[in-house]
Amino acid sequence: MLLETECDILILNHLHLWVRDLLDEGMEEEKIQMTILSWIKSNPDAIVICDELGNGIVPIKRQERVWREQTGRLMIELAKQAERVERILCGLGQRLK
Repeated sequence: MLLETECDILILNHLHLWVRDLLDEGMEEEKIQMTILSWIKSNPDAIVICDELGNGIVPIKRQERVWREQTGRLMIELAKQAERVERILCGLGQRLK
């Protein structure tokens, strides 16, 4: 999930999968948020990439709903803290912040 390039740019790709892995390991929702926000705090220049999970039908399985909501809440907090927020849809960029 982490890729470090030669020019010292740190990229966290698939944040949503990191959240899912932590949930699958049994980590509590608050601890997940604290863990990831702590990582971001120690890597403030990191680029974070996450799939959008909130569109479409609400999942029937509770665990899928928890994952979707947890990821969404985390992305809201990260967007608040971020200097810049971009949304990419069908290859088209939209600057949100």
